[in-house]
Amino acid sequence: MAQPQHSSRRPAITALDIHVRAVICFGFAAIAAAVYAMVMAPPALNTLVFAGLGLVAGLCAVKIPGVNARVSASDTFFIASAMLFGPASAMAALAINSAVLCWRRGYTIQRLLFNATQPALSLGIATGVFQLCGGSPLDQSAHVTQTILPLAAMTAVYFGLNSGLLALAIALESRRASTMCGNGCGRCRSTTSRPPPPPSVSSSRCGRLDRPRRWR
Repeated sequence: MAQPQHSSRRPAITALDIHVRAVICFGFAAIAAAVYAMVMAPPALNTLVFAGLGLVAGLCAVKIPGVNARVSASDTFFIASAMLFGPASAMAALAINSAVLCWRRGYTIQRLLFNATQPALSLGIATGVFQLCGGSPLDQSAHVTQTILPLAAMTAVYFGLNSGLLALAIALESRRASTMCGNGCGRCRSTTSRPPPPPSVSSSRCGRLDRPRRWR
C-alpha cells in the first residue's frame, strides 16, 4: 500500500505574521533604546515612583463583567511619567506591566511579546509627537496652556496606535481563520449529509475558530 506523502513545505507567511513580527521587532528596538538611555542617564527617584505606581495600577486592573476586558489607571501614570520625565522609564515599566499581565493570563509567547512591545512602542512614538508639538518633558515651569495641545496630541497618538495595531492584529487573525476554515481546511467541511448543529454548538472541527482571540 502506498504511504501518504506529507508535504515538507513550510507554512506560508501571512499578513498577520508580518504585522506581529514587525511590531515586535520595532518594539524591542524602542525598549532597548529606552533601557540604554536609562543606563547612560539614571532616572531620578520621582521618575521611578511614577513608573512604580503604573506597575501597581496595572496589577490591580478590574475585569468588566460579561466582557473580556480589564480597566486600570496604569496608562495615566505611564503617560504622565513620559510627559514629565521623558519616555525611557515609562516605556520600560509599561513593557514589564504588559508582559506580566499577559503571562498571568496564559498567553502564548508570540502574543506575550506582541502585547509587551506594542504599548511601549506606541508610547515612545507618542512622546516624540509630544516633543515635536512643543512639549518639553523636563520643563515643568511651562504654563498649562502651552502643554494642552502637545498633551492632547500625545494622548491621541498613543491610544490611536495602541488600539489600531491591536485591532489590525485581530482583524488579520479573523481573516486568516475564516479563510483556512472556509477554503483550505478540509476538516471543517462536513463529510456527511447530516443537518448542521444548533447555533449553541460550534460547527468548526479544526479548532482554529474555537480558540478565543485574546490579543489583549
